[in-house]
Amino acid sequence: QVAPLLTGFTDIELEIKTHDRTDYAKLVQALARNLIDSPLAKLPIVLTRFDVELHVRLQRHPLLKPISRGLLIRTPEVLMTAPNTALQLGCIQLGIHYPLISRAVIEHSHRYGLPVSAWTVNDIDTIKQLIAWQADVIITDFPSYLLLG
Repeated sequence: QVAPLLTGFTDIELEIKTHDRTDYAKLVQALARNLIDSPLAKLPIVLTRFDVELHVRLQRHPLLKPISRGLLIRTPEVLMTAPNTALQLGCIQLGIHYPLISRAVIEHSHRYGLPVSAWTVNDIDTIKQLIAWQADVIITDFPSYLLLG
């Protein structure tokens, strides 16, 4: 039902939430059922997640493997190896919690061919800085405010 509302977007990041009780087999089945041969399949969706186990399962699934995926990063420890990890998992981008981002982080990710999505940025000055550093996507809670401001 949501697909018609999303037409016209050039980038849609769909974060898949998991927890310590996640039944990965059921989750992967549900994703296949809802993303393959559905109106959502025609949208520019990137599935994002912190969970490496889910990325491994998506990469191994014959129908879900072609769907673009992004690795989410929220700690400096994971950031150090993020480009290598993302590429090993078949991810096409990195989603990085914006306080961890610097010009060097973006340049390093770009050297690996990985666009950087900065999340969740609600401060105009920070957004301007990220744009100057060539972040590829800015995720915000207030897109209409930013367009008007």
